[in-house]
Amino acid sequence: MKKTYLFLCLVFLLGLSVKTVAQVAPPVGTLTHQWTFDDGTANDVVGTVDGELMDGATVKNKALDTKNGGYLQFNGAELALYSYTDLTVEVWYTSVSGANGGYHMLTYFGDTDGNNGTNYFCMNPGRGGNDNHSRAILHTAGADDWVEGPEYDDGT
Repeated sequence: MKKTYLFLCLVFLLGLSVKTVAQVAPPVGTLTHQWTFDDGTANDVVGTVDGELMDGATVKNKALDTKNGGYLQFNGAELALYSYTDLTVEVWYTSVSGANGGYHMLTYFGDTDGNNGTNYFCMNPGRGGNDNHSRAILHTAGADDWVEGPEYDDGT
């Protein structure tokens, strides 16, 4: 009985000493651009590169809605990602359960050459067909480097 009591006291004390830290946004001073959609627009709330809603994309309830195949476009010359030495992309989104039937991109920054992309960075939450996984790709000089993970197709 004494051992059980001591064990429970130890667990309780250790439990009190565990510190939980919530994820927080980086300080605004360290950001170059940020699109929060909080004001109902696709405006850059840190920099000056406002987004343009394309092909039926809308902003509602503080979120970008691309249900109808739309997307958010930026002026590449103004964004000037080629001048960055580091890049962090953070995207909060809700996948649609069972909807990753084809290839699609959550983010894409780069050029196009005809129907193909060139010199780009993109993130795919799902890749469709029998190739069911997520992928982040950096494409430069005609070659891809990527990392893969599970397909995000759970609707949460």
